[in-house]
Amino acid sequence: MVDSSLQVKAASAKGGAALMTSAAIALVIFVTLYQLMPEVAPTQVWLLLMLLQLVALYVGGRKLAAPVVCIDARDDGMRYIHNVGSYLLPWQLISRIGIASLDGRDSGYIGIRLHSYDEFLQQVPLRLAVRLLIEQRDLLLIGMRHACPTGQCPSDLLVETGDFQGQQQTFRGVQAMFAHRMSHLRAAWNYDLFIPADFLELQPTQICLYLNQKRLQNSSQCCSGHD
Repeated sequence: MVDSSLQVKAASAKGGAALMTSAAIALVIFVTLYQLMPEVAPTQVWLLLMLLQLVALYVGGRKLAAPVVCIDARDDGMRYIHNVGSYLLPWQLISRIGIASLDGRDSGYIGIRLHSYDEFLQQVPLRLAVRLLIEQRDLLLIGMRHACPTGQCPSDLLVETGDFQGQQQTFRGVQAMFAHRMSHLRAAWNYDLFIPADFLELQPTQICLYLNQKRLQNSSQCCSGHD
């Protein structure tokens, strides 16, 4: 029996406060020095130094805005938490979980393969779906280059428009685009959904092991409940 819950923290959320504090202090120092001793360096140099601190402030703010917990695994399923939304995958919807790789080279993502798309598409927030379409396009391109080393890929691998016929209903719009993307990623990587393997306390292999144990444990409980 594995632990009933696990919260996985994202490394991308670490250090935001420290970065913003140091950048703010440096910005105040540079502005003060520029006012007191402008002749020390050309104006362009001062402006560049200040601009760099503003960029650091922005990055620090993004880190603070990012969710601390990116995976929340409980008895009812696993939730992926993104800074623009989240989705919940019941254990019975998941076929398998592993580290996505091609020719033994890790992608830097944990892959999730679903039994069917319908239930997931019905509940995924549209804003999150759009963001993932943008963020994970590189995964599709890498998979296409691997599948088509000559560069002559079938044109349907690039098509993500039009309706998508699920097992129980027809999806349109963003839901259909995301479904097409999942099917293309499955063809390339053998997984449908991807989570960046950017964690603070645990290795991706440890997380995959735990999640698969929870999935199998839930499956055995469902089977025993029908006996």
